[in-house]
Amino acid sequence: MDIKKKNQLCSILFFGTTTFLGCIILLNSVNWGNSAANNYIKLKLGGETEPSKYLLLCDAFINSYKWTGAIILLMGGYFLFKIIENYEFFRSDKDKSIDLSNKPSDRI
Repeated sequence: MDIKKKNQLCSILFFGTTTFLGCIILLNSVNWGNSAANNYIKLKLGGETEPSKYLLLCDAFINSYKWTGAIILLMGGYFLFKIIENYEFFRSDKDKSIDLSNKPSDRI
């Protein structure tokens, strides 16, 4: 296996893992946001606060985890798709020899 194929496999593994982690963060954002809000209240506010303030803190922490997970998921998924699209193992020798840059009107 040449170095180009090894690099492509490493890239697929990296961006696949990144996409998976983004999905995990997105799916666990509610639980992690609630835990982060509880920890914040315990450490910074002495353990007690008004319910409306708690709900605002929960919402802010949940949104931060959702945005983080969504950005990681989309970026990892986009680059994973682009690498797989150009991956040479999926192409046959016949496909490699076809020049896709020529337009049909140029071949006439």
